[in-house]
Amino acid sequence: MDRTDDRQPHRGATVDNGRMIHFHPDTQTLIEYTAGSLPESQALCIATHLEFCVSCKDECHSMLKIGSHLFAASEEPHLVDLVTERSATRQQAIDQRVIDNVLLHIDNPPAPHSAHTADGADLPPTTDHALFPTGFPQSIRKLMPDGVPGLKWKNLGPRIRVAKLLRLEASREIALHQLLAGGVVSNHDHSGREITVVLSGSFSDHYGQYHPGDFLVKEPGQTHCPTASEDRPCVCLSVCDAPVKFTGFFTRLLNPLVALQHRL
Repeated sequence: MDRTDDRQPHRGATVDNGRMIHFHPDTQTLIEYTAGSLPESQALCIATHLEFCVSCKDECHSMLKIGSHLFAASEEPHLVDLVTERSATRQQAIDQRVIDNVLLHIDNPPAPHSAHTADGADLPPTTDHALFPTGFPQSIRKLMPDGVPGLKWKNLGPRIRVAKLLRLEASREIALHQLLAGGVVSNHDHSGREITVVLSGSFSDHYGQYHPGDFLVKEPGQTHCPTASEDRPCVCLSVCDAPVKFTGFFTRLLNPLVALQHRL
């Protein structure tokens, strides 16, 4: 994954009253996602983006179909004996089922499983509106067994708070960040790659303005100062390889605490 793609907005990829999604994963990242080679936490960000962006979802479909055709074209039964041919046919059928399953997953992200009582009766599923607001991405729900009310928010400042989600890898932090309306995050650098998907509201920095569905990648050396819009809070999904580093004269004193929180 190199960086956020700077393609023009996709026609038809709309969200929030027709607003276009401007920031997407680059093509190489989508290829790695469809191939299943991304780390789970990064794949989670892609899956979340696909719930907003029809165009990128269609692109993943196309990549899988191309891969399927290339696999089929590479088969040369006349060069192998009958046993090998039968083995290849079975493998092709298995691979096609895998492709079909991935396509199904892209179109229909898995809904959270229903819980069960001791006698086997179903409890209300986690899609209950009491647990998740309408439109909350399905891809993230599996990391929130108690829903939004069960999140443990920690204040990082007067207008920003963070709630860590279940880890998929030991080295990467997955969290939701909420920036109150008009809130500003002090200027900071990145010790590692940071991937962000906007879930609701909007924020801006000197690189651009970001709305629901936008997918951003920040690399070490890229500093910014996110500022939420004045009309409503902004909530984002983020995956961080390493803690951020505040660069201000006073805020840099917080860096040891931020690093400690990342390890917990």
